[in-house]
Amino acid sequence: PGQRHITVLSTMKELGEASAQLHRQVGEQAEALGLDQLVVLVDDPEAQAITEGVHSVSTTSCQTHSELLAVVQDLMQPGDRILFKASNSVGLNQIVETLRKSETV
Repeated sequence: PGQRHITVLSTMKELGEASAQLHRQVGEQAEALGLDQLVVLVDDPEAQAITEGVHSVSTTSCQTHSELLAVVQDLMQPGDRILFKASNSVGLNQIVETLRKSETV
């Protein structure tokens, strides 16, 4: 179901020494799923490792929440399925709430 599958990811906090490796594995899984688009909020250097595991999925890295919001709003089309996932402290829920309140949803 859904025309395109888009995933928005960011930092997974409190992973310890394996953090970079685990973030890279998340990117590898995104690659294996064959997503249409991956958007990564690089709010922490470890989040950049997500993009290192991705090679064929169109990927956009954002530095700020406002940049992320603009990118997602520009990407969104009717019928898209968008998954947001990160540690709660990253604040992706604020992006989701803004999108839900906007007329673009």
